[in-house]
Amino acid sequence: MPNPFEKGDIVRFVGTEDYGIVSESQKDWKEYLDKYRSDEWRKKGITLDFSDAQIVVEFLGDDGTFGHDHINPIYLELYQPEADWSNRSPRDNLLIAASDLHRGEGSLEGLYILTEIYRNHIKETE
Repeated sequence: MPNPFEKGDIVRFVGTEDYGIVSESQKDWKEYLDKYRSDEWRKKGITLDFSDAQIVVEFLGDDGTFGHDHINPIYLELYQPEADWSNRSPRDNLLIAASDLHRGEGSLEGLYILTEIYRNHIKETE
């Protein structure tokens, strides 16, 4: 099962408006697959099938919090927010801040500020 995503990538669940951050590295993905290919697991009769091949994605909720889910990579597409900061939506700014944290960049303070901006934007559009 191919997995083109790396930890910190911003993704969208295909056909929806559900956006999230991949929280599993390629290294972790390969170790996960290798476990199922090992002689130990084969002797136990345990094999990997399509439904088992999942990565962890933290999806953005309407309240600005993130909740994780296990998703097969085939159902995800890479999402690219606007490059120009001034043209980005509050959602995209929050996704970028969360992505940065997964990659070891950014700050919790920045994430908090952008979460509040996102929440206010949601309240204003309701």
